[in-house]
Amino acid sequence: MFTTTPTPPGPDDIVAVIRTSAPAQDLVLHYYTVSEDNVTQDDALESFTMITESLEFSETGDVAVGCVVIVICVVALLGNSLSVAYFWEQRRKTIYPLLYSFMSILDISSSLVSLPVIVTLFSSRDPVMFGNGAFCLIWTVLFYYLLRISIFLVLLISVTRTMGMTLPMYKTKQRTVMLSLAAYSAIILIV
Repeated sequence: MFTTTPTPPGPDDIVAVIRTSAPAQDLVLHYYTVSEDNVTQDDALESFTMITESLEFSETGDVAVGCVVIVICVVALLGNSLSVAYFWEQRRKTIYPLLYSFMSILDISSSLVSLPVIVTLFSSRDPVMFGNGAFCLIWTVLFYYLLRISIFLVLLISVTRTMGMTLPMYKTKQRTVMLSLAAYSAIILIV
């Protein structure tokens, strides 16, 4: 089912596109143009509220997903803790054990950041901690920070390993790698 306005939106119109999956697994797309001769913002909001209220979530499915995420978190915490312990002892030899330790620490942090989501899944999607605006802001920043810094760390590991294989006589300076990690981390937090 598609609902659209009779005329395409102009450059000065405000457009609200609302996508939801209905229980019957049809994709419902509501497209509203807010201007003088079309639907008002209140009508669009009322329709959006009706659509979201008609969505049904399976509590059994949420509990199953929550259990799977708990198992993944426990395995991640145990495995990455062992990795940190092993690589931290090796860190003075080359740069790679230090980078692997940081990667394991980021994975542990990512597992811990998923705990509020698990709580929400087990509480019938009641926002619990996510009902607090400050918590939502901090959680979102932390989640995306960990995601981006983890990707950058994989890039650093790849570049340093490639340099180690292609230029075996060149020693990668630990200070340079750490400065690039710190600079990227600062850029992520600022932007």
